Amino acid sequence: MTVSPCRSDFLVYNKEIYQFLLTVRSQCARSNKNKIASISFEINLVDPLVVLAKLARGKQIIFYWENQASGESVVAIDAVAKLEITGKARFSNA
Repeated sequence: MTVSPCRSDFLVYNKEIYQFLLTVRSQCARSNKNKIASISFEINLVDPLVVLAKLARGKQIIFYWENQASGESVVAIDAVAKLEITGKARFSNA
């Protein structure tokens, strides 16, 4: 996998995200509640399937979506919540 140089503000931006997540984690601990965070940002061009192959481990849930027309793709590894429903009423039970 090719490693590309990052933008000069990359570390500043990530420091802000890290600080935000620390603050939210602290709030969650005080209120005894959970929150799910989803963060995405543009990166230099990489092959998402190579990234998936390098990072995915064992029985983790993996997700891959691609829109060739717009040149966009999404890779996700593992889950923070999971719901499995079976049977005839699975859609109304979800």
